[in-house]
Amino acid sequence: MGKMNKFLKRINYEEKPKIDLESLSKLQTSFLKSVPFENLDIINGTPLDYSSKNVFHKIVTQNRGGLCYENNGLFHDMLTELGFDVYFIIAAMFPKEEKKFDFFHMALIVILNNIAYLIDVGNGKSFGNPLTIHTVSTSQSEGILATIKPYNDDYYGLYYLIEDIWSIRYIFNINKKTRADFKQACHFVESSPKSPFTQNKLVSMLFDTKRITLSDTGLSSTVFKEKSIKNIILDDEYLNILKNTFNITLIE
Repeated sequence: MGKMNKFLKRINYEEKPKIDLESLSKLQTSFLKSVPFENLDIINGTPLDYSSKNVFHKIVTQNRGGLCYENNGLFHDMLTELGFDVYFIIAAMFPKEEKKFDFFHMALIVILNNIAYLIDVGNGKSFGNPLTIHTVSTSQSEGILATIKPYNDDYYGLYYLIEDIWSIRYIFNINKKTRADFKQACHFVESSPKSPFTQNKLVSMLFDTKRITLSDTGLSSTVFKEKSIKNIILDDEYLNILKNTFNITLIE
């Protein structure tokens, strides 16, 4: 089985992809519903390697997930192989006016018919279908409406409508980045005590009607537009949940 066929099987994509918006949307959704957002390597002390070879091996061959550098890195590679015009961008999560922005997040831009779309399969919360950047569009996922609006002269903002208020998820510009540009950010994310990903285990994935998240404190199932339900997880249940819910088997 070829590399692309293995990838499509991994994300449960059964159609023949085309270079169009419909296929792009379906590929993004299939990825989000098949590949978890997770930080288990960081917690287990395994250095992150988001090179093309390693992300394919980890996510496709070993049936794992990863953080934005891994998930979006793999999606970038596969979209490129399919023939899409795609490149990396860097973004800042939850920026606040009173402090310097921390540009640690990796996302993607795809150009289709001279229209730029934001793509992201490594954020832990989906915004739905690809969003246009230079014209107004909206999308909905996980019970939340999303759009992109100019943030200032240099940056755009990804906004989520939460309790009738447009709140920033992250800001970004459309300057092209390479994998190497994320080296310092990735080092911080996997090593700093200030990084949220060095503190607790996190595995989260989108399902048809809910998002399921496993953490140190328990298992949460968030049904869209309803409150999250959490149950305390005992240590001996953890590996069973990883396997039965997320299809992850950790290799010692």
